[in-house]
This record gives sequence, structure tokens and C-alpha cells, in this order.
Amino acid sequence: MALEKKESYDFLDGLRGLAALQVVFLHYFSCFLPVAADAGSVSHFGWETGFSHSILSYAIDGYSAVYLFFVMSGFVLAQSFIKSELSVWRAIAKRFVRLFVPVAVAALIAAALFPLIYPARAAAHAISASQWLAGVYQNPMSLRSVMKDVLLSSMLVGYNGVSLMQMAFPDAAKMFSPQGFALNAPMWTLHGEFWGSMLVLFLAVTYRRLPPVAFGMLLAVTLYWTGTSQLSLFVIGFGMYLGRHRLLGLRGKLRVAAAIALIGAGVYICVHRGLPRVLALDVWLVNHSNLRAYSDAHFESSLGAVMVLLGVMLLPLARRLLSASPLHTLGRLSFSVYLLHFPIMLSLGCAVFALLAPHGYLMAVGVSIITGTTATLFCANGFERFVDAPTIQLARKLAATRGRGKITAASCAQKAAGN
Repeated sequence: MALEKKESYDFLDGLRGLAALQVVFLHYFSCFLPVAADAGSVSHFGWETGFSHSILSYAIDGYSAVYLFFVMSGFVLAQSFIKSELSVWRAIAKRFVRLFVPVAVAALIAAALFPLIYPARAAAHAISASQWLAGVYQNPMSLRSVMKDVLLSSMLVGYNGVSLMQMAFPDAAKMFSPQGFALNAPMWTLHGEFWGSMLVLFLAVTYRRLPPVAFGMLLAVTLYWTGTSQLSLFVIGFGMYLGRHRLLGLRGKLRVAAAIALIGAGVYICVHRGLPRVLALDVWLVNHSNLRAYSDAHFESSLGAVMVLLGVMLLPLARRLLSASPLHTLGRLSFSVYLLHFPIMLSLGCAVFALLAPHGYLMAVGVSIITGTTATLFCANGFERFVDAPTIQLARKLAATRGRGKITAASCAQKAAGN
């Protein structure tokens, strides 16, 4: 069991921490160097276009990082739900509270920072001319719009154009706020995280009750139904968990070669958009499934993320490096970093940039990123301690049950080990 914990969690924490930084850096580049981040057309340096198509741009590829989060969530939640003795309703309540409280607090923090964000964002935009920066944080800031964003859009309903609900109710346009209304733009992914969690819970419940062959058929049907949508990543993560012993236990030079090839190909797909064969695969999958990715670019990021995670799981050296203590700590803070970096960037980051830009544009960008990221890590440490960790404890208490289910944790572990 100790080996399983190390292999299943430590390297995932490190990977999660690095992915969170990719998201942070993407947003700073989108603010100040939009061409380098494929987030606008105003270029400030000749190298930006070349950077956006180079391997270096993977360091700011927050899109594939988000989808990597989804696959890892499917993996980790599969273990949690399969071994859980909670009823379905208690498991749902636990997951809802665990996600909603930090999301709501972060959104309210962003709303409270409005007096700082509005002038800082306007000053930074006047210099960078980033179209992306002009389109974020456009909430009317009425009580109704703020409450709708906190209570509905940020997690349950989602935003126009990036909502799973919109696929089911395409005519209910008034239900979905514009994405620019988000108080905290990264929140659009929490909608997918919550409903993906519910899908994993469904798979875990059926896994415990169906014979292996029947469940395998159900898993295949579910993957067919989810198609190229972000929900498919949770299904893939679930499948990776079931096959973890085989993946982590492979040996030999062929495994190393396959791992390196997967990581390399995954990164290449993420930084080189519009590859003909990838687009052809996207078209084929769309024509043979129900749900679909929000765009070709989203599909490419999803595919690249899956390949990178598979490569990491096959490569012991990568797992050891990602299990290092600093990365493990960063992974522990990753959710808090993800939730807090945006309002800090729009307030402190933009203010620092606007102040220093007249003395050197690139210097201002660098100082803004360093200052904003440092402040984010500092605040994330407090947020994790006083909001995130207590929320986890609260969710556990709310879901606590005295009785045991018919299916015990031991029996579930035995069945999972058999896979």
C-alpha cells in the first residue's frame, strides 16, 4: 500500500503544481504579451510569434494544464469513490462542499478587490492593448450578477460557450452568463470539475456492483457518449486508475522509449495547433460520438494532456522528479494558486506593470510576473490553511456516516487490485 500511495499521489501532486504555474504564466502573458500567448494580435516584440509556436510556449500552455487536471482528477477520485463507504448522496454533498466553498470565497475576494482591479486593469490595458485583458472581469457588479456568478455560473451552470449544460439546453441562452462576466475567469473549469466528479462517482458505484465484463462495456459506452468533451478526460482518468498497476509496473527499454515518445508527442501537439492528422482524428471522433470539445484547440489540448500523463506514468525518472518535496508542496497549494492568481494578477500584477512599463516594457512584464506569482504563492499558503483545508474537514464531517455500506472498503480495494 505504501508503494501505491507514493506512485499514485506524490508525482501527481508535483505535476499538478507545475500545471498550476502553467496557467498562471499563460494569464500574465495574455495580459502583457498577447501574441506570445495566442491571445491577441498586438505584438510588442518581434520574437512573440516565434515563441508562440516553439517548444518554449509549453511553459505557458495553461489550456493543456487544465485538461491535465481533469485526467488526474478522474484518476484520484476513482480511488476515493471506489473505496468510499458513503452513500451516493453523501458523496455528492461531500464533493460539492469541498469544491464550492473555496470557489465561492475566491469569487467574493475577486469582487471585493473591484476598487483595485478596475483602475489597474484599465491602466495595464492602455499600455499592452491586449484584447484578452479587455474582455475579462466585465461583470456589471450588481448584487444579482455577483450572486449569480458565485452561486450558479462559477460551478453549477457554467458560462456561455464553455458549459456542459449548454450542450443539453442549447436554447436556454439566458441561463448562461458571458464568460467575460466571470469574477474569476479560471472558474469556468470548476464547472467541468464538478460534473466530471459526478461522472466518476457514477462509474465508481457501477464498478462496485457490476461484473468486470459488464463494467468494461459500460466504460466503453460512457467514453463513446462523452466523445471529445472534457468529461471524457475523467473517464480516461478512471480507466488509468483501474490499469495503474500495469502502467506503473511495466519494465524494459521499450517502456522508456514509449514514455519519452508519448511525452514528446503530447507536448508537440499542445504547442503546434492545427496538425492535419490530429484534426482528422477530431473530426472522426465528433462524427462517432455524442458530446464534443468546445473547439479543435480544446481537443488538441486534451489529447496532448492525456499523452503527457501516460508518458509520465510510464517513466520512473519523471515520477521521481515530480515527487520531490518542493513540487509536492507546490501541488498541495495548486488549487489555492489556481483560485487566487487571477484577482492578484488583475490588481497587483497590472498595477506593477503599469507603473514600470514607461521604464522598460519587458522589464515591467518580468517584475509583474515575479511580484504577482510570489504574492500568489504567499496568499495561497494562507488560503490553503484557513479556507481549503478547513473546507476539506467540513466536507468530511458533513458526509460522516456511522454505518457501513454493504460493500466495504476492503472488498473494493481487493477488486481494484485485481485490475
